[in-house]
Amino acid sequence: MGPGRSRDGRLGRKTGANNWSARPGGKPGRKTGPQNRAEQPGRTTGPNNRGTVADGCAPNAGTCLELTVVRFLNGRTFMTNRTQVEKAEALRRLHHSSQPLLLPNIWSPIGARVLEHKGFPAVATASAAVSASFGFADGERLRLSTILDVFERIAGSVSVPVTADLETGYGDSLEELAATVDAVLRTGVVGINIEDSIVEGESLRSLEDQCERLRVVRGRADSAGVPLVINARVDAFLIPSEPDSGLDSSRSLWSDVESRARAYRDAGADCIYPIGPGDSDTVGKLRSTIDAPINILCSRGGAGLAQIAGLGVNRVSFGPFLFRSALAHVSDLADRVQAGDTSWLQDVPTGAEVAIHLRNEPEPEPRPGSRSGIDTGTGPGTGPGTGPGPGTGPGLDAGPRG
Repeated sequence: MGPGRSRDGRLGRKTGANNWSARPGGKPGRKTGPQNRAEQPGRTTGPNNRGTVADGCAPNAGTCLELTVVRFLNGRTFMTNRTQVEKAEALRRLHHSSQPLLLPNIWSPIGARVLEHKGFPAVATASAAVSASFGFADGERLRLSTILDVFERIAGSVSVPVTADLETGYGDSLEELAATVDAVLRTGVVGINIEDSIVEGESLRSLEDQCERLRVVRGRADSAGVPLVINARVDAFLIPSEPDSGLDSSRSLWSDVESRARAYRDAGADCIYPIGPGDSDTVGKLRSTIDAPINILCSRGGAGLAQIAGLGVNRVSFGPFLFRSALAHVSDLADRVQAGDTSWLQDVPTGAEVAIHLRNEPEPEPRPGSRSGIDTGTGPGTGPGTGPGPGTGPGLDAGPRG
């Protein structure tokens, strides 16, 4: 289901700060960060900057620390590094290019390293894939501490920017959400997905409540000095029109989507992700309706990549579909083993072919200020039984995340 090898033109795509006019939804003169970092003197933002997303870091070198900045948030030490800021700026620029940012969502460090090795300029996780890789259904059923560990391992395994699927934010209250965002920033990721569902496929937060949550996310990131790229998911297409669904019954579905997109952008979102129908007519209408970069889920039966690019979409993700394809392959191989078929061994990559994606040094100790320094026993989603119980809520097909 992924883009395979059809990445035509991506190595030469522009990522410059002045490329707004090349994309629908761009606004000339709009700043790309709290201090318009992409336009600072001395910053390289041209077409040749793809290979130096993290200045001073060799490709496949993992996280490299340059200048460490210590900040104090509510009495707690918060450490960021210059590379994290630069990665966030690079990720934001990738949303304003002449070609869409392709994000085949992964769930592990090795997947991230494969994508980096193939030239993808950024990496994204999918919550449904991460949860399923641990044997759990989607919907914040994994502990926050587990999710943070995955984020930190993936972000530390590559030199390109990493954006992480945070589902609804792992926190019902604004205080819990703020603590979660602080923790996520400590993992080294530079972008997040956050959705407006209360229960996916059943109900939405009110527009006002979700905007307040987005302002909290933006505020925490700005306080930490990280221009976090916020991909705000609009789940209105997944919700039935019922009195308690959270949809405004006085407006049409399209009006609700448009209103939420505009409000989320104004509340601090960098990109709008109206998950749902992926056919070319719907995508075209979304593009013409939403005055901001948009993310489209590439799915079976939807528009192809060429169509999506032609419609002016800024970002394309694949949700859990790479994971499901890999899982189907494992299941198929198991069936062949049970049938006595070992011919598939002829197609197995060699150790040397796998080794190009691996690190040879011992696993490093957690860096100061990273996820390991967080008291994960008191924050949202850290205790057993956090989130909806097994068997509650819709299945993965009700709304694949990514």
